[in-house]
Order: sequence, then C-alpha cells, then structure tokens
Amino acid sequence: MDHAAETRLRCFARAALPEGAPTLLAVSGGSDSMALLEAARHVLEPSPVVLHVDHGLQAASARTADFVREQAQAAGLPFLLEQALPGPDDGAHSETSARRRRMAAFARAAQSTGASAVLLAHHLDDDLETLLLHLARGHTGDRARCGIPNLRPLDDRVVLARPFSSGPTPLTRQDLEHYRLARDLPHREDESNRDATIPRNRVRALLADLRGERQQLLSLRANARRRLARRVRGACCALERHLHAEGLGSRLDPAALSAPGGAPGNAPCPADEDAWSGHLAEVLRLLGPCLCERRRVHVRRALIRELQGTRAGNWSLPASPRPIEARVTAHGLHMPHDALDPRPPAARVLAALARTPLYL
Repeated sequence: MDHAAETRLRCFARAALPEGAPTLLAVSGGSDSMALLEAARHVLEPSPVVLHVDHGLQAASARTADFVREQAQAAGLPFLLEQALPGPDDGAHSETSARRRRMAAFARAAQSTGASAVLLAHHLDDDLETLLLHLARGHTGDRARCGIPNLRPLDDRVVLARPFSSGPTPLTRQDLEHYRLARDLPHREDESNRDATIPRNRVRALLADLRGERQQLLSLRANARRRLARRVRGACCALERHLHAEGLGSRLDPAALSAPGGAPGNAPCPADEDAWSGHLAEVLRLLGPCLCERRRVHVRRALIRELQGTRAGNWSLPASPRPIEARVTAHGLHMPHDALDPRPPAARVLAALARTPLYL
C-alpha cells in the first residue's frame, strides 16, 4: 500500500509533469530529500536522475556527495554531481548567493540530462517557515503569505516542482521522517542546520515552539492562496478578452486595468483599493509572458502605485531582460514595440500562466 509520500508524488506527477519526460531529484542527503528519493524510485517513470549539488561550504561536503551517490546506486537510480562553489565575491554563508549558485547548477544539470523538471522535497513546514520569514521582512501581500510555489519556471523549458507541499493536505517534515524511518533509510544531517545565525534556522526553532499559532499560520496561508487563485483567474480572463494586437505591437484595454466588477477607467473606492492593486499586479505578472519577446515583469508595490496614478503619456514597465516601453491613453496601455505571442488568446494566456510561479 502506498504511503502518503508516494501517493502525493504520483498525483502531482500526473497533474503537473509532462508524461514520460526525464526528471531530476534534488537530493541533499537530508531526511526530507531521502524520502523524496525513496518515493520517486517507486513512482516515477522513466527512472529519475538523482542530482546532488555540492556547495563546497563544509569540510564534510565531499563525504555527503559520496553518501548520496551510494544511496542512488542502492536505489538503482543514475547519479549526477554538480559543483556550486562560492566565487570570490560571494559571502561565505550568504543564503542568497548559495541559492543563486544552486539554481545555476540545476539549470546545467537539466540541460545535460534533457530533464523538464527538478523535484525538490520542500513540505508544509518549509512553507510556514518561508511565510514567517516574509512577514518578518515586512512582506504582507498574498504571494508572501502563500509560502513557496509548487511550480516555478527555472528557464523556458524546465520547472522547479515541489510535490510534497501541494494539495489540500500537504505533507509535513514529520510525515516525511516517518516515511524514511519506516523504510530504514539513512540520512545525513546538514551541519548548517545548527547555525543560529542563519535566519531560516531561527524561524524553524520558533515554529517548533508555536503550537496554537501554527493553526493561525495555516489559515493565513490557505486564505492567501484562495484570494490569489481568484486574482489569477481574473487576470487570465482580463488578458484573454482585452489584450489585442495593434499594428506591429499590442494594446491592453482599460477594462483589463480595472478591478473586477469595477467600471473601466474609474478608480475604485478606498475599500476596493487592495482588490484593484492585487488585480493589477497579477495582470502585469502575466502580461510579460504573453509577448513575443517574453519578459519577466518586476511587480512591486511602488510600480502598482505608479500605474494607478498614471493618466496619459509614455511609461516604462520594468522587466527583464529589458523594460516594456508603453504609452498610456484613454484607450488603454499601448506597447508599440511588443508583438503578442501568435497563439489564440486562451492558449497564449495558458502558456503565460505556465511561465509564472504557481501554487497548487
């Protein structure tokens, strides 16, 4: 009989991963990732590749890499080692620089293996830790309260996938530990988990002591995900109906920039301000991937306020790899230099949605 870890991975793979496509398992050797390795070897076809990223920050990192290699071989799975060593300008224990190097290692591994997804073992406790970190840093929007996306594009053809944090009843750290122990699987504890100078470790210790407050955090996360899902659906409908080709460029009608249920072109009353801001944020987030030259729009609160206060004239929407140059008129947001993805409107918006972080 399947354990919940195997059931969750199987359901997630059917719903979110391309059938028959190669996958990578990001395995650090810790308890959670060893549970992922065990579940994946029973569930995924074709057999996934076990990927270990060596950051070179600990004296024991080579032994950990050897341990993961041995566990992959014992499970009958291919193994791949990627180095993500700090550069001369990287802080020795900077979580941000380590994450950047790790993402680059994932991308290299996916390219070399042809994998379409990199699976990670994040779970509900990781979600709640991230939520608390966001709140501590002053981020209070719904996306900050949602935790970690279950699907996030790594590049145009590869996604980061977190099956254990998905669904209405995501798995916890304890669930995965019980699964690992039931199968008598060894693991290696990361030395850095005891470093109290790392913000996530402090939050993890705090969360372990929060009993009654944990339910409040779960409610906060669930409510944020419901509100975000409604806003994303509203943004998808707005872009499907109101984003058009215009000459060699494109145009977004004023109706797409109004809060759902509001009159086009009219600013909402103060009570609707949050709904309007949230709607605008999701429209802009999806707008970039709808263009022929796909862009990642840098959606920030200051940007939303700037757009809300814009009446007419030229305007630059900050995005990567380059800004979207636009002109605001009574007829909407005109982008004369940016043609649309040529697919039909619904297909274009669905493809754009797949290129943004998703909470499933």
